Amino acid sequence: MYIWEKIHNMGKDTLFYCIVGGVTILVFVVIIFMYNRRQKKIEKITKSDNRKMYQDMRPSENLRKFIKCYEREGRIGEPAYKIFVNPAGNYELGWGHDFKANGERVTNAMLAKTYTFAELTNIFEDDLKNAHNRGLRYFEHIYMTQEMYDALISYLFTTSYPKNVCKLLKNGADYKTVAVEWMNGWTLETSGGNYFRRLAEKDLFLTGKYNVYKKGSGSDYVVIGVDEVKY
Repeated sequence: MYIWEKIHNMGKDTLFYCIVGGVTILVFVVIIFMYNRRQKKIEKITKSDNRKMYQDMRPSENLRKFIKCYEREGRIGEPAYKIFVNPAGNYELGWGHDFKANGERVTNAMLAKTYTFAELTNIFEDDLKNAHNRGLRYFEHIYMTQEMYDALISYLFTTSYPKNVCKLLKNGADYKTVAVEWMNGWTLETSGGNYFRRLAEKDLFLTGKYNVYKKGSGSDYVVIGVDEVKY
């Protein structure tokens, strides 16, 4: 009775603010509870199998071979020692170093130069670092295996980040769902050889196998092991 008398004697405005305050606190507590519950679920899934957070990982030697195989045609993994014009009309060097994408100006002296293997290796390592740093914006604090990380770096090496894949990973989606989304927007008809690269990255992400898929006849592809890369 005492409590009800106190409530009855309160002004309408005071009672209103008390109710709003109580509801706000309750909603806040529920949000924190749900967030912590989701984080524990994500950590339980992602901390298994020796997984680490994205920012603590670095490209593996298998990834280096994987990318080199895709960035060069002809002899497996051999770099371009001179600057050339790629199919997109941009100057390129080594293992997929695109000068336009990196905002770099190409001079006549650079066009005439034959680069050394050591120089091309340094450029390639810088490109890997740049790909990793671009991913920090989207994948920091997400746990993953080395193979998952390598698949993401290969993707970031050539194009912008996979937006929907990022959302799924952050929300703790199962990896089969992530793998299906990986191919969204990539078709053989519109993407050409890049379609097989995305397909290989997706399989690397899902199965951990470093197999390179090269276009065969029609929609078929040829499987190349990264051990065949000699550079």
